Amino acid sequence: MPNPVPDIIIKQKVGCNLEEDALKALVRYISENAGIQSIRELPGAAIIRREKCTILLNYNDVPVETGVTGRSLLTDRPFDGLLPGYGME
Repeated sequence: MPNPVPDIIIKQKVGCNLEEDALKALVRYISENAGIQSIRELPGAAIIRREKCTILLNYNDVPVETGVTGRSLLTDRPFDGLLPGYGME
């Protein structure tokens, strides 16, 4: 798959207010080169994997069901998949 972000963007400063498609392509390029993998997109939330860790971020003010369960690295308690508003795991 060809690189969706032109090399010129990487070599120069990136301005503000990028169009949504350009911003997504830039974030995807930076993430892939940093070893970060987006698992699934949820409205207003993100599920990201970096090495052995899965990171959950909720940008909403309401809870989001992520479908991810396991043990929280933040609290050392079981995590049932429900991420509270503005929560992270």
